[in-house]
Amino acid sequence: MKYLLMIPGPVESPDEVIEAFNGQTIAHYGKEFRDLYLETTQRLSRVLGSKTVWSFLMPGSGSTALETIGATFCNSKNCLIINNGHFGDRLYDIATRYSSNVEQVLFEVGQSVNLKTMENQLKKKKYDLIWMVHVDTSVGILNPIKEVASLAKKYDCEFFTDAIASSAIEEIKMDKWGIDGIATSSQKGFSCPAGLGLLTISEKLIKTIKS
Repeated sequence: MKYLLMIPGPVESPDEVIEAFNGQTIAHYGKEFRDLYLETTQRLSRVLGSKTVWSFLMPGSGSTALETIGATFCNSKNCLIINNGHFGDRLYDIATRYSSNVEQVLFEVGQSVNLKTMENQLKKKKYDLIWMVHVDTSVGILNPIKEVASLAKKYDCEFFTDAIASSAIEEIKMDKWGIDGIATSSQKGFSCPAGLGLLTISEKLIKTIKS
């Protein structure tokens, strides 16, 4: 029986994707794999509107990529979560595992992010990091990451987004908009089977870390 997946993800993979799995297995080390990995991560960066070389493929789900952001960048920082749906709750849950200094700007479930409310919160306190969901499939809402990234830059905050349901679907211009990190996965906009967490970090943030 062939199922019709009428859900946000995993999506139906096209025949050419399924056929690619019939190719020969190669070793997960050596030049051939390295070249394939680098080509794939460079393409991922381009899809997300970035020239960064800091894209990563991780065995796991989109949650793997989100947990990596939490463990690497939320640690002991003042974090602000923008929350208007179930997956905003997930970001808050992850962030609080790695930092005791996590607050939320809570909107009603499914309500659009009010940028004035957000900016008022940023005026009250200095935050190191802002994290929000781009498309929250629990309520079917598209959040304004371009505008929030601009606010993050204005108030000198790192900005991360969960783009699991929007990558390769909605417009994302990571470098132009000033997004520091994007977490996504293979089984939605990329039309591949589940099993890969995808993470892209901006060159700007890497330079900040190194300095």
